[in-house]
Amino acid sequence: MPEVHDLTRDIADPVHEVQDLIVHIGDVMHDVRDLIRDIRDLIVDIANVTDDVADLTRDIADLIDEVRDMNDDVNDVTHEVIDPIAATIAGDCRRSGEGGKSRTFPPDHSRTRPRT
Repeated sequence: MPEVHDLTRDIADPVHEVQDLIVHIGDVMHDVRDLIRDIRDLIVDIANVTDDVADLTRDIADLIDEVRDMNDDVNDVTHEVIDPIAATIAGDCRRSGEGGKSRTFPPDHSRTRPRT
């Protein structure tokens, strides 16, 4: 009966190979499932980062608006306070005969002769 034994072995070897392939396919399926889970987690992380970037973008826009408001305030102070002072100084210069020549404010008396 060696022929039956050889025939059984000839049938069993491919069956074992198929069983090994089935086990390997199962391992690959588990790896694919884990990979899909990792991709899903990555998509959630990307969505969270996108939300954070959107929040930061809004914060930056708010800061830009605040800087613009501060710039407007500085311009207002310049027009309301500094411009009238500059005009007053320019008028003083014209009245004193200096004709708008620049001079230090307050006047620098260190260049004049001391009184004796």
